[in-house]
Amino acid sequence: MKYDKYISTTLPYANGAPHIAHSLEFILADAVTKHFKNEGQTVFFNTGIDEHGLKIYNKAKELGIDTQEYLDLLCLEWTRFCEKFEIKPDNFYR
Repeated sequence: MKYDKYISTTLPYANGAPHIAHSLEFILADAVTKHFKNEGQTVFFNTGIDEHGLKIYNKAKELGIDTQEYLDLLCLEWTRFCEKFEIKPDNFYR
């Protein structure tokens, strides 16, 4: 499908839980998406987290869990974060 607009946030580095500072970018991107959709435009809104890096591996190791398990737990926190602020992306990239 061809979209009139493509809106994306940065993909925060997933080495920890989201915090209130992340909300500004996510809320603004969601609000702009909703604005264009209300005008009848087709919009694709993408957000998510960057799951790559040595810090992630080291943090999982420090916690004594598998890296994928750690990332799955973090992803759950990030999706709950979006739900809390009623952010509704078309895609949550991992």
